Amino acid sequence: MLTSQKWYYSKLKNPTGESTCFDATNFWEFKTDGSYKNKSYWTNESGTYEISEDGKTITLNSGSENWTISEISISKNTFSFTILYEAGATNFTLSKTAGTGCDPL
Repeated sequence: MLTSQKWYYSKLKNPTGESTCFDATNFWEFKTDGSYKNKSYWTNESGTYEISEDGKTITLNSGSENWTISEISISKNTFSFTILYEAGATNFTLSKTAGTGCDPL
């Protein structure tokens, strides 16, 4: 299920706020070869990933940094998880369908 297609940003919540303003250019993609891509308004990273034996965490390696995805919940249409960064926990909610972004103010 994880590698079936792109997962689009739906909601992001971190210590400084929350956003739901995302479109098709904001996504995570996990491929069957163990590589991933995370593209959004503020990042364009790629690297490799490894799922733990018990399936409770995913380790990301971008080459220069490593992160651990935890609190994973995945269903047919939604994938949510948490990454603990230095500034605090960031909660991601991804969807199989891309959002339409936000109208300018």
